[in-house]
Amino acid sequence: MGKEPGEILFEYLKAILFDTENASLDESSLPQEFHRLAEGLDFLALCVKEEKEFANELSDGNLNVKVPSRQNVLAAPLKNLHSSLLHMTWQTKQVAKGDYSQRIDFMGEFSEAFNSMVERLAEKEKADRSGIKEEFGMISESYTRNQNLLIRVMNALPDMVCVLSNKTKEALFENISMRTTALSHPVLAEQMIVILSEHVMSGGEERQIFDSTIRPHENEDPMYCRTEAHPFDWYGKPATVFLIRDTTDERREDERLQAIGNIDPLTGVYNRIYGVNRLQEYVDGRKKFSFAIVGLDERFFYGDRKLKSDQSRRLVKTASLLHGISDNVTVAKISNDEFLAVTEMPFQEFRTALEHIVSEKDSGLSCGCLEVDEYNTFNLAELMRHADVLMYQQRFSKKGIK
Repeated sequence: MGKEPGEILFEYLKAILFDTENASLDESSLPQEFHRLAEGLDFLALCVKEEKEFANELSDGNLNVKVPSRQNVLAAPLKNLHSSLLHMTWQTKQVAKGDYSQRIDFMGEFSEAFNSMVERLAEKEKADRSGIKEEFGMISESYTRNQNLLIRVMNALPDMVCVLSNKTKEALFENISMRTTALSHPVLAEQMIVILSEHVMSGGEERQIFDSTIRPHENEDPMYCRTEAHPFDWYGKPATVFLIRDTTDERREDERLQAIGNIDPLTGVYNRIYGVNRLQEYVDGRKKFSFAIVGLDERFFYGDRKLKSDQSRRLVKTASLLHGISDNVTVAKISNDEFLAVTEMPFQEFRTALEHIVSEKDSGLSCGCLEVDEYNTFNLAELMRHADVLMYQQRFSKKGIK
């Protein structure tokens, strides 16, 4: 005699929890009235499997991992932890670069230990810089006796060093690293001198720190630099010493880490947080712009895997179509079935492009498009609600609903 449906489903539930990888259910062995419950357990099995895989990656220290889908509410705490760890990684890098204003407030005793460490580092750097300042002053006072030694030290530094006259802004000294750069990238070196000449000290300042971006040619990647400027007496001439550090690799790594938190993993466009923040910038900046909310006309059911797969393909296709309108359009996925598109391109051109996408046969899309000028008095929520209403009106009109 075969097992009762309740016993079969109970054993499947136990397998989901304790033997997830091997858990399976033959729905044909169940009466028709249990099929819907079986679909629900299938969805639970998928969620548990995603959660376990995600937890294992996090336990191994891998943050560059695929995040479970938005429908997986079981993994919500882990996804929050993942987001917090990414932000903490970025904060740690900022501290390593000397930004001691960073604080962590979401991890209990670890937060206290981390914040205490940052405060001690700040105090240590302050003390170290105070000592460097005193030593630098001693060198300035005895420059006639120690000039050759100072030049040797500067030449030994891996960072570039340049000394400019405060009066004429001509280069009084360049260390070996700076001269090597001038030989291999003359245009870049010339642009760097121009930037440095704008920061020559007129007197009274103790130190300047500034970041700069140098792009020798339009088709070349830029070079990012962080420069520290000090007043100096160079052979009796008031001058400014510039210590230039190439931060290009650090900048690109920061951008990569930041991008991870702004991109929707399924479609490759921006996520809701980035999209809504971008729209808020336009509203706050009193800019003239256009935006639209574009949505899929039909939604899928969580328990139906085929419909869910079809939904994913449609989302990816819609994201590609919106992104293809123009490089000047910011596209973000703001829900399971809706996108936000924001642009400064002419409204009529933007609306025509959207209508072309929506009117395609079997597109299954509706949209609400608005033009906003610099005299707008509506807030972000009101604007999005208005666009949402326009989208639903278009959707209902297709179905003959008034």
